[in-house]
Amino acid sequence: MYELLILAGNHPDQSRWASEVSSSFSSLFSQIWIHQYKHWNDSQLNGIDLSFELEELKSANKISEISVIFGKSAGVILAFMAYYQRIISPSCAILVGTPLHWARKKDMPIDEWLRDVKISALYIQNELDPVCSADELLQALPISSDSKCDLVKLDGSSHDYEDLDLLRETIAIFLDRIN
Repeated sequence: MYELLILAGNHPDQSRWASEVSSSFSSLFSQIWIHQYKHWNDSQLNGIDLSFELEELKSANKISEISVIFGKSAGVILAFMAYYQRIISPSCAILVGTPLHWARKKDMPIDEWLRDVKISALYIQNELDPVCSADELLQALPISSDSKCDLVKLDGSSHDYEDLDLLRETIAIFLDRIN
């Protein structure tokens, strides 16, 4: 079985969501770790500090044991940063609600990251996600017959991914396919 690291979204409510994801996915993974962002517990801070969170990941115990990275929204960006800085070396990635426009606005090399990822990657995106639609993400992904990435479009027009049963089923199929 795989070990999972959850990097949730920016909003403090994502701590609750990550716990629910962990419970829902427990049958798929032997270990699940949730990275708790500093700003979730400090109301003085205004949003995620990606540099700080990368340093936290570097010093985290058991980070080398992670075989699957699960990122949601800002967690997708943190996952890419950690992967390309070789802080983590997962065998695959599950990326939900990729914030393509936010990353571009912040001058992050998201298009390069999407194009150059060398591990199996499952992108799950709501069809009309206001942060980035599934079709917009599809245009940025290097999906081809020999590609290691897949995109699953979900019906939805929000940036919320609350149907954990559907996420779990989608991820189980992906894990079986790459196994």
